[in-house]
Amino acid sequence: MSFSLMGSAPQFPRCCAASAGTLTRREHHRRTDMIGSTLANAISPKPSIIGFQTPNEENKPEDNADRADENLSQLRKGLLQYHDLEEGDGRENGSKIRKRTGETPYDDSRNSRFHREPAATTCGARGHGVLAVAAGMDIVEPTTPLPLRRWRCWPRHIRRPRAAFSVCARQASLSCCMLSVQRGKNVPMAKSDIEIAREAVLRPIDEIGERLGIPKSALVSYGRDKAKVAADFIDRLADRPDGKLILVTAMTPTPAGEGKTTTTVGLGDGLNRIGRNTAICLREPSLGPCFGMKGGAAGGGYAQVVPMEDINLHFTGDMHAIGAAHNLLSAMTDNHIYWGNGLELDARRVTWRRVVDMNDRALRDIAVSLGGVANGFPRQTGYDITVASEIMAILCLSSDRADLQRRLGQIIVGGRRDQSPVTAADLKADGAMTVLLKDALQPNLVQTLEGNPAFVHGGPFANIAHGCNSVVATRAALKLADYVVTEAGFGADLGAEKFFDIKCRKAGFAPDAVVLVATVRALKMHGGIARNALGEEDVAAVERGFANLGRHLDNLAKFGVPAVVAINRFTADTDAEIAAVQRRAGERGAGAHVCIHWAEGGAGTESLAQAVAALADSGDAAFAPIYPDGLPLWEKIETVAREIYRADGAEAPTRVRDQLARFEADGFGHVPVCMAKTQYSFSSDPALRGAPEDYDIPVREVRLAAGAEFVVAVCGDIMTMPGLPRVPAAEAIGIDDNGEVIGLF
Repeated sequence: MSFSLMGSAPQFPRCCAASAGTLTRREHHRRTDMIGSTLANAISPKPSIIGFQTPNEENKPEDNADRADENLSQLRKGLLQYHDLEEGDGRENGSKIRKRTGETPYDDSRNSRFHREPAATTCGARGHGVLAVAAGMDIVEPTTPLPLRRWRCWPRHIRRPRAAFSVCARQASLSCCMLSVQRGKNVPMAKSDIEIAREAVLRPIDEIGERLGIPKSALVSYGRDKAKVAADFIDRLADRPDGKLILVTAMTPTPAGEGKTTTTVGLGDGLNRIGRNTAICLREPSLGPCFGMKGGAAGGGYAQVVPMEDINLHFTGDMHAIGAAHNLLSAMTDNHIYWGNGLELDARRVTWRRVVDMNDRALRDIAVSLGGVANGFPRQTGYDITVASEIMAILCLSSDRADLQRRLGQIIVGGRRDQSPVTAADLKADGAMTVLLKDALQPNLVQTLEGNPAFVHGGPFANIAHGCNSVVATRAALKLADYVVTEAGFGADLGAEKFFDIKCRKAGFAPDAVVLVATVRALKMHGGIARNALGEEDVAAVERGFANLGRHLDNLAKFGVPAVVAINRFTADTDAEIAAVQRRAGERGAGAHVCIHWAEGGAGTESLAQAVAALADSGDAAFAPIYPDGLPLWEKIETVAREIYRADGAEAPTRVRDQLARFEADGFGHVPVCMAKTQYSFSSDPALRGAPEDYDIPVREVRLAAGAEFVVAVCGDIMTMPGLPRVPAAEAIGIDDNGEVIGLF
């Protein structure tokens, strides 16, 4: 259905859930998470736009007019148009609106699901969009939305135009809306992540287990489509040979996005498509980012793990179990001090904080035990987000239940006045904590959209921890599948290095191949191009930005694991830009394969899958960590700084060097180091993109994770309790009349 904007008030589509006029913010969030705003007063030669209005500053008509001129220019070019308000933009008055040309991952014009004619469009994701409408053009009813998972269009009160407008609120639960503006032409639209996931026909989890040889008796079902794999069954797999282990990592992240998780899922589907028995291993999403700004972490488009809502929300309760075990230790620590403090724990030296799986900046720094003698001894402490808990890292590095309890007992909660440590075992908390985690230690089995097995288990921070899924899940997958595709958080300088130097070292894994994910957009940003100019072809910027990707390729070679590049293609990527990436990668001895899994699932990664399988089967891998266990801790830090970050070296104050010496004296000199720095640069400065040189890595403090058995070297400010953005995603999340979740993406 379409209607003309010329003349009198329009005839609104039948799918509209509201008549002409504005919806209140409360009504909007209650009714739908997909709203397309259409104007009825676009009768001038210029397009009219509906702007954002913040509570403390109204939109100025002249600003709208300026944006209208630019929107009309983009309309004529046939580019996507959207407005974006990000965390950090306009924090003082909430009025700074950033406009840029948007893109979607690659859509094949031969595929009707993704065919897109030149059109002016808007993202109405999780709120009221910004729509540019040219005079005399028709508005096509949005039949299906375009997945805009990485885009951010924040809800705002709408400034009502002179004439009436309608809000089209489809009853289907969709994460975003795309309107096509053309002269009466119905343009097929792609579907949102959540709609794609809901349309999938999921196989019973017993069938997924059967594909891997897991009997029904070894599955602890959580409904029809997810289950845990029993620990005793995994123990019986010990004598089986391992399959091939493939790591998916990425170039240094940028706001343009790289798509590491989506590529992991797409590659797993692609390998199964070409006849290779493959399982994938991912981390579990945290509730904090889901309700904040980042959203979920189950892939996107036609490369997802499902059931998407369950995985992104409570799932099988692992996060809650970790939070409960962590906070039990906190309670027992304060309780011990209250009842006489027989261990002589110095309340000023208690380092064990509390956790909650939510972004809550108000809890970063708090005082506890206020209100009198009955409430204990007041002290200053705080909360971290659950995925930053050392218990999360311990769960993901433990090999079995006995190893889990041993590691839990080693957790240091604080020190005495002589600085000797007090542990969870000293408090006799390790047994009860293990009980709370006994089910959480068992890996979760789900499936991809194409019905292939996926283990989604554990979710340690990729900064102060190692950022990989659990050892138990990876080991089980290696025993049950011929190929296992897993990922590590952030870029290869952090995620891959920790995967190799911490997880593989401790678990005894030997990776067979690495996939390095890149996008033309990210390469151009590393080549000095601003984010709002990424839609224009710039081969020279791609060439400059390849310095970043090339350094990652060189670093991966130092671990003795062969690598291939996956180019996650977007619509604006040109053939010349793609060719430049492939040529430069070839010069480094790595093939570069274009991937369109976002749009086509496993079919979009067949070329990559063939190359990865050949690489893994070649036997060329000769994995070795970048430093030996016996190297002193400071030399381990300097090795990573020089060999991976390409810094001149590391620098630290005397107190840091002395602390490392104490760790070594206490018997922890053999553990690996976990470097905690910004993910946006090889250096500790997030503004230094590309491949910076001639700098030092500053280490401002070191922390011992005695249970996880690594030392954290903090290189800059580390946020272990994120905050919510000005308009959190939670505002648009709800349940529709059919009882289905809406607003989740």
